[in-house]
Amino acid sequence: MLSEATRAYDRGQKFAAYKSLPSLKEYVLIEQDRSGVEHWRRRRDGTWVSKPMTRPSAMLRLPALGLRLPLSEIYRGVELTAQRRSAAR
Repeated sequence: MLSEATRAYDRGQKFAAYKSLPSLKEYVLIEQDRSGVEHWRRRRDGTWVSKPMTRPSAMLRLPALGLRLPLSEIYRGVELTAQRRSAAR
């Protein structure tokens, strides 16, 4: 989960280090205070592509794990602020 304190590090220095691992196929960042998931996937040519998702009906697909998960499940039981919740629609 991303927090204000770790957001820049998780997207920057930490991800840069993880990208150097040949076995890493996917990297997922999950917002903790608003509906938001950023899914990074390594292509066959070694480049990375990002797919940001904010809608609760969006489906997070992790082919490397054979997993499909709607954002609504990720955030089940999490109370998002009304302002953040309306921005996610």
